[in-house]
Amino acid sequence: MLLKSVSYFNAQHIHLSDEPEVQHLLRKSFDGIEMNNNPFDIIYKSQLTVNDFDDMIKKGLLHNDSILIIPGIYKDQMCYQQWTQLICAKDITVSMDLYHLGIIFIRKEQEKEHFTIRI
Repeated sequence: MLLKSVSYFNAQHIHLSDEPEVQHLLRKSFDGIEMNNNPFDIIYKSQLTVNDFDDMIKKGLLHNDSILIIPGIYKDQMCYQQWTQLICAKDITVSMDLYHLGIIFIRKEQEKEHFTIRI
């Protein structure tokens, strides 16, 4: 999903949390990809709390049209609780529950919506 998102959204600034294999694959697959150069177009993070998200907003790590990809939102009860709290945050406008992962879009011009899609 990450590779398809980078290609589809033409993302150039990617942040991966402790994923060296994925970083290597991204650099191999896409020329011009920059890792850890903010603000980020896509953030791939295995756990994200509301406080983490708020910190990202305050530090200017996200912009309008940023995408957050969170794998394993149903991995355990704590991950699912973090996910449900996160999608209620005021700056998150679109969220997609794909069961194996969650995707969050920051789009200020769009009304808040949540989608559950089983693929």
